[in-house]
Amino acid sequence: MSQTRPASLGPTVGRWRPGSYTELEEAAAGGLLDESHWVELKGDLPAGNPGANAELARDLASLAPDGGLLVVGVKDAVREPGAVVGVQLSKLADRIDAVARTRIDRPLTVRTRELHDPDRPGFGCLLVEVPASPLAPHMAEGSYWGRSDRAKIRLDDAQVRRLHEQLQQQHIDIDAALDALRADDPISAEARGLSHLYVVVHPVTANATALDPLLDADDGHARLLTLAKAAAGRVPASPKGFSPDLRSPTQWRGHADGRLLTTRYERLGETESVREASLVDLVIRSDGGLALTCGRGTDVVRPRWRPINGEDPEETMVVLPQILLGLTCGTAQLAGLLADEVSGYQGSWQVGVLIDRLRGVVPHEAVQHHGDIGQAFNRDEYSRATITTTDELVNGPAAVAERATKPLLVALGIERLHLPYGSDREPAADEA
Repeated sequence: MSQTRPASLGPTVGRWRPGSYTELEEAAAGGLLDESHWVELKGDLPAGNPGANAELARDLASLAPDGGLLVVGVKDAVREPGAVVGVQLSKLADRIDAVARTRIDRPLTVRTRELHDPDRPGFGCLLVEVPASPLAPHMAEGSYWGRSDRAKIRLDDAQVRRLHEQLQQQHIDIDAALDALRADDPISAEARGLSHLYVVVHPVTANATALDPLLDADDGHARLLTLAKAAAGRVPASPKGFSPDLRSPTQWRGHADGRLLTTRYERLGETESVREASLVDLVIRSDGGLALTCGRGTDVVRPRWRPINGEDPEETMVVLPQILLGLTCGTAQLAGLLADEVSGYQGSWQVGVLIDRLRGVVPHEAVQHHGDIGQAFNRDEYSRATITTTDELVNGPAAVAERATKPLLVALGIERLHLPYGSDREPAADEA
């Protein structure tokens, strides 16, 4: 069977990877695709039917709080398995995407996949996965929607408030998580000479042991290195690249929360030495979350230009935006790959970024251009949090990194040089 993205059928069923139309028929015949809290079935979606589009919007909105699957081309049947009837697939995915983006408040991002009927060209079934939304509940046709055990329901005010409270309770204190990561920094505060970057990517509702099958596997280390390399390779390119990146940590260790990839080398009975500017600790948590520590949140550089008196310019502490953006983006991308390819988690996430010891630090561009670009940061540290989905971590991690770092780049006066992140703009300054 071909390797395909998993679809959510709820926590008691687990992840499902249908590889063909025939497998879908077998699943339906076995009762796996009965409508439930996580599954909505549609025999057809007639084209040019405003009522069908309105109903589709309500269906998609109802699945958003917990995530789920809409299957088009399978009839809903009461007390018996639904029959796979198939539909014309031409432009159907585009239509559903348009409804998700324009008929729902706030708009939803859905993921679709076609399963083609081998006996009828152009026909088949469409799987529409609706990731759990961090913005749920969503409104369609003037009402908020959720699901009961078997169907969508219109939510009243009390249910909406309760859902908001439940979603809020699921969120961790991201500031506390960043502070805990800083407390675990392998370089003591007294031994440090640079600012450090901390990044936390946390799944809101994932299974506590979601990644254990990978972390405990004999080839788990090798597979993680491969995924980390893939994530680093998808980070928007810099003219000269940047270092360290997610390819840097290769040493494999146990960790209280799962496993650790690190740049540190440890020898039994010897004191471990750490080169601060190359330090990367990447914790891969059993629940699918990631926590990154980088020792090169800032660096000391000597300006290219000379003062009027001809003396050598003083070394200056600078922020390296390409490291900040690149490591945040890469960590987000890796979390998405692990969710999409290993655990199957398609829910919401929290992402937090912290850099300390920043007061008076200037951007790297300031020492490259006679101080005419950028300005010093006026606080001791910077922290920022954002929410996202697995879909965005996989397909738009640059946007996640931009949201998490933009206020710092604005405060440094260099946002126009680096944002929008991932665009085809030409950087105005050399990058480290």
